[in-house]
Amino acid sequence: PPPPPPPPPPIFFSHHKPPSPLLSGLVGSEMCIRDSNNEDEVNYDAHWIPAVNISEDDSSYYIDLEVPGVEKEDIQINYENGVITVNGERKRFREHQKDKIHKAEFVVGKFSRTFKVPRDVESNAINALFENGILEVSVPKAESSKPKKVKIPLISSRAMADKNISYWLMKS
Repeated sequence: PPPPPPPPPPIFFSHHKPPSPLLSGLVGSEMCIRDSNNEDEVNYDAHWIPAVNISEDDSSYYIDLEVPGVEKEDIQINYENGVITVNGERKRFREHQKDKIHKAEFVVGKFSRTFKVPRDVESNAINALFENGILEVSVPKAESSKPKKVKIPLISSRAMADKNISYWLMKS
């Protein structure tokens, strides 16, 4: 007889989640935002953990959280000592006092995510946009960390040779 099928993969509820190699380490570059939510820093008051995308462009870092069903008034964003914390709560869509419930899969309750940000950010200019269940936190980079273009003049080898000869003649 064939061997029995392997057991199904574990289901992750509440504060438990599968480890993400992208989010547990550096993302994009050495100076990127780090997701601080890992198995050693579990917030046991949280009932669920929103999915997150972290990206950057030349001017800012972006933290996008997927928070469908959460009202804007139920989200708090704080920045302190290089850490952005996003807390919130998804409340029940409808109270089921009189209803006969056949199935209830919606996750409700509190959530919390923390992100370590690089030192070279404009912390006073951090802002957030909430639209269609997506919370986008924009973290502007400091001018000193933005890439700079430097134009390098191109000199012909003949001009360089003439310049070197003139230099050596002046030195002697």
